[in-house]
Amino acid sequence: MTNVLECRLDIFDGPEKLRYEALREAVKAAVEEIRELAEGYAARLRPDPALFRQVAEWITLERRCCPFLGLGLNWSEGDTLWLSLTGGPGVKAFLAGMLASRS
Repeated sequence: MTNVLECRLDIFDGPEKLRYEALREAVKAAVEEIRELAEGYAARLRPDPALFRQVAEWITLERRCCPFLGLGLNWSEGDTLWLSLTGGPGVKAFLAGMLASRS
């Protein structure tokens, strides 16, 4: 069986879909830098406690619609907040396409 790289937003009901979209927009607005990783990308986000909680909530929803992604959230010394998006074969190219359409 082939691992299909497709976001399944149809798994969300109406309120969940609205919440997912609001959280996704908050994450996108908080990106300060994007770095390429061997198996994906990492985004440095604004270091903010409320944003950290929003990103953690977004990750729980993102895992449902895109289970092929590896997602990580790290707030390290120096007040640096990073969100990582990684995965197996094809995921980096999939993410690159998503980042290219990011505006």
